[in-house]
Amino acid sequence: MDDADAPDPDRMDLVVQLCTRIGMIMENMIPLAIDASRDGLKGRVAEVVRATRTMAALADAVEALLEQ
Repeated sequence: MDDADAPDPDRMDLVVQLCTRIGMIMENMIPLAIDASRDGLKGRVAEVVRATRTMAALADAVEALLEQ
């Protein structure tokens, strides 16, 4: 593999950081997602939806970076 084919280390670091952030968001959402109570259900669902959208946007960014 020549230098032109080598992955950009800065870009790969960014990919790792974004994936780490996705994992952190997932971890933070676990208590809300598995809470079986009806109290505050609407608010919990809204938080999970917001987090899911954030994770999707980050995943799209990672995908774009890997396609370069």
